[in-house]
Amino acid sequence: MAPAEVHWRSLGVPGLLHPSSGMLPAGARVAVVGPSGCGKTLFLRALAGRQRGASGCVAPAADAVDLCPQAAPWADGARVGETVEFHAKCRAQPAAAARRVLANVGLGRCSGRQVGALSGGQSTRLRVACALLGGGSVVLLDEPLSGLDAPTAEGLLDTVAALSGTTVVLSLHQPSQRIWARFDHVVMLAAGHVVMHGPPELCVAVARRGLARCAVGGLSDAEAVAAFLGGWEPGAGGVHPAELAGTSLPPAPPRPARARAGWCAQTGALLARGERAYRRENFLPRVGAALALGVLTALVCARATEWDFGGVVGYVVMLQAVFPLVSLGALLRHRDVFRAERAAGLYAPSAHFAAHVVLELFYSAAAVAALVLPVWAALQPAPLPDLLSFCLGVHLFSNFVTQTAGHALGGFQACFNASVMLASLNLLGSGIVVPVRSIPWALGWVATTSPARIAYDCLDFGSCVHWEMGVAVALAALGCLAAAVRF
Repeated sequence: MAPAEVHWRSLGVPGLLHPSSGMLPAGARVAVVGPSGCGKTLFLRALAGRQRGASGCVAPAADAVDLCPQAAPWADGARVGETVEFHAKCRAQPAAAARRVLANVGLGRCSGRQVGALSGGQSTRLRVACALLGGGSVVLLDEPLSGLDAPTAEGLLDTVAALSGTTVVLSLHQPSQRIWARFDHVVMLAAGHVVMHGPPELCVAVARRGLARCAVGGLSDAEAVAAFLGGWEPGAGGVHPAELAGTSLPPAPPRPARARAGWCAQTGALLARGERAYRRENFLPRVGAALALGVLTALVCARATEWDFGGVVGYVVMLQAVFPLVSLGALLRHRDVFRAERAAGLYAPSAHFAAHVVLELFYSAAAVAALVLPVWAALQPAPLPDLLSFCLGVHLFSNFVTQTAGHALGGFQACFNASVMLASLNLLGSGIVVPVRSIPWALGWVATTSPARIAYDCLDFGSCVHWEMGVAVALAALGCLAAAVRF
């Protein structure tokens, strides 16, 4: 993709960033400078189309722009090389491109290290590497040199300078003179205003003219700009942003969309990453906890009479109805990762939904088996294939419903609400709390769809085949289809 001019018109954030207009040349290396709190991050996010409440027009469109944020969450247990390869797969880039960009940012020897163990500077370089894989015509880097020593910062700028076909915009905080000399265009911000933008020579001339009135001298170009912006106020010193922000320009024509991995490739990349995370961190603790609970249940109920077997089975089945709550902590941890990656356009929400449901079904099946086997070995309330298949069916239903609620209704809080609702309805319609015949006719569906009550019927008939269970699974499948269509 060829480099693009960046046009913005009346771009601002009410109360935070004053509206301005301007243009950045195609293929330029642009520095956005200003003191802390002046609005550099807001400006970059507004250019990328990711700032809520921003007003004005920006071209090119957001799908041609890659933003490297100042801070971003990483997936649990991911390693450096795996993270870059995941971004490459979602961007339809070859694995060789991932290895090359990792070496260019100086992290080639850290590919096997967990991202959580990286230093601040290394984490920044990893974010830059992921952004450079985007293939967009514009790359925005928010404070990419923070936490880097001088040689590392110089090396990262060498990597940025070597990019072809890309307009690169970096926000900087008090750059040194050596770094200042590397840029061919500058945007100066202060107090939420774009003071001016243009060639570095023009910006330095304006800064020195303003400082001359304050009898400040003996400063390098970078120091003069920093000192000028540090003391700038709207309307002060005869420099008004309306005079320096540039002429309002029409948006650039739309550019062709860049390559993106297909839905199946996105789902495959998410499955591969999720499988590694489950295997490394979640699998053994979850199965171990389920096994311990199953053994404890078997020991407590070992002397139960035959009349109590139905209650034991109902207890086990109700645990399956709330099994998705076990993964709620992981879902909450992944929420920020999902939002950041979705904002970057790495994958469709339906791909994330499909991958998460498949992983939960596969890995939770082992936990279900670990819970059921000790109970069956001690009590043998029903044939093992029947008991296992029914509990897995209940888990499938619960998992589909909770994941559908979480993705289709717009948040992971919905997963928690759906799990609690399923557990409550299961208990209410089971006949354990109140007799089934006392449930009002208008709420008869609660008893009809209660997994615990169906368990009693299935075990009484000696078979787990029951039309009501089929209806419940069909409803869950329809919910999954609705979520996929929505996204």
